[in-house]
Amino acid sequence: MKREIRASNLTAISGVGAIVDIAHESFLIPGIEQWNSPSQENHERIQKFVPVKLPRMEQAVGKKLFRFIDDGATLLVSRFPKSMFCEKCRSIVRWKSEYEREDDNGNILQPTCIHPSCNGKMVPMRFVGACEAGHVTDIDWRLWAHSGTNANRECRADNRLKFYADKKGAGLAHLTIFCDACKSYRDLKDLTNPYVTEKFLFCYSHHPWIYNPSSERCNYPLRILQKGATNIYYPKVISAFDIPSASSVGDYQQITDEIRERLEKNNTFSRTKKLFESSKNAPWLEQKIEEIAKKEKIDKSLVIKYLSDNNSSTEPESKEVEDIVKIQLTLQEDEIETFKNCLLKGGARTEHFYAEKGNIKGHIWLEKIITNTLLLHKIREVRAFTGFQRVKPSDTQRIVPPDLAKKQDWLPVSEVFGEGILLQFNLECLKAWASQLPKTDMDRFIKLEAKRQEQELYFLPEIDPIYILIHTISHLLIRQLAFESGYSSSSLREKIYYDTKREFVGILIYTTDSDSEGSLGGLVAHGKNVLFNAIVVNALEKGQWCSADPVCSETSGQGLGGFNHAACHNCTLLPETSCMNINTELDRSLIFSNYGLLKYLGVEL
Repeated sequence: MKREIRASNLTAISGVGAIVDIAHESFLIPGIEQWNSPSQENHERIQKFVPVKLPRMEQAVGKKLFRFIDDGATLLVSRFPKSMFCEKCRSIVRWKSEYEREDDNGNILQPTCIHPSCNGKMVPMRFVGACEAGHVTDIDWRLWAHSGTNANRECRADNRLKFYADKKGAGLAHLTIFCDACKSYRDLKDLTNPYVTEKFLFCYSHHPWIYNPSSERCNYPLRILQKGATNIYYPKVISAFDIPSASSVGDYQQITDEIRERLEKNNTFSRTKKLFESSKNAPWLEQKIEEIAKKEKIDKSLVIKYLSDNNSSTEPESKEVEDIVKIQLTLQEDEIETFKNCLLKGGARTEHFYAEKGNIKGHIWLEKIITNTLLLHKIREVRAFTGFQRVKPSDTQRIVPPDLAKKQDWLPVSEVFGEGILLQFNLECLKAWASQLPKTDMDRFIKLEAKRQEQELYFLPEIDPIYILIHTISHLLIRQLAFESGYSSSSLREKIYYDTKREFVGILIYTTDSDSEGSLGGLVAHGKNVLFNAIVVNALEKGQWCSADPVCSETSGQGLGGFNHAACHNCTLLPETSCMNINTELDRSLIFSNYGLLKYLGVEL
């Protein structure tokens, strides 16, 4: 029996520390130190990894980047939770490695009951314990069964527990853990009540893939969660686009595909490229460059530029990935500068990047808020997995790194290709709009920002009406583009650029795929002039109404921490893989209310 997941999921929902459900089994992904490190020379499984080069990300995280291949690669995982029950006789046992059974071909089978004459299928218990420090553990079901009001506290019977479901009703109150030895029992009604469980269920600082015999208690309380719950695992991923440097934008027309091909076939060039970084100041290097330029009949500056752009020998300075939010902002700053120059000079083109300035002209009021569009015909994105959190996504100090047991000099990444549309907003117009917002609304934003800091939700952007406005527009536009382009909303992603220091406000809506050919095409085609104008107007027009109104528009706070207003699944929310802020900081009223942006512009849809 094969258990398979996509390799790209190892840098997302199935990363280190994730509980992965496959059919009727569940497994835990171990730390990358147990992945057969790609840095180990002559390792028999080194072919599982492929190096990925993106120098600016490598320098930012201080690690090398490796991609886990899909074809034929394997990863050794462990069953979790260890507590399992038999669907036939309802017995609960704690699984051990000797219980594993193989078929004639050596494939591991789904576990079966260890009790004689039963042979029922064993499935994992549905609940586990977790804490805000990232620990996860099995629940002591023997302790739970003997914690009820009429329980026998002295019973020490082992492997005598049963898990019964009352067919008369549903819910936790109708699920019972029963001790067959002393007849003690307790239902699961209070299992998820922290005021009950914190009295006798504790976290002992365990990460199941790391051997830890310590019984020292964790400082955070144990929370009982379903193993498939959303808050059992929050992966922390940094993403960056493969872009040309801002200073090189404008030179792309000189380096054509034909020149690239000729240089790569030139034997002297291939030898020079390998030694470029270590020997770029050597006297003979200039002579070799002139020799190549003369033979290929091109300017030697193009040879130097191509050598620089494709240099892959620079080793990143080793360091710990500490402030993920700061690193992501730094990477976005580079992208902003490149996008600004692309808009200024009409576009740019490299091996994995092709941008062309669009045209938003022809729509009177739309031009007031959207100043430019950039059509990204080709983009490459690298996503690096930097760790995870559990229970509550809070400050970065509680992020569990992927190499907790033994520090590694690399990070797992996924590499995707695709296309997108960038919209640049008129910052001065948005500032003027924000300045006329009612005091009651500004006070609400101030309270929300205080709440964000109090709850240590630093992974969320600072509460700002302009940011919330463009984020909401982004969601409405993704929903409309999904309808127009044929892509599902889960196939489209967003990136919000809001940098007042660089005077740049924009949203990038893009689609990517792990195939080297990229996406299926069609998204950029919808970014053409009049067609795109109509899409934006239609998106805003549909956003006026919600099938859950007036409840949606009048609810004071929705979503995580109550940071949303006038935003629900019927009108604004997207699949969480599409939103960069887990569907938080959204508010349709900033567009459509009496103080909204459209009212400020005098627009009637």
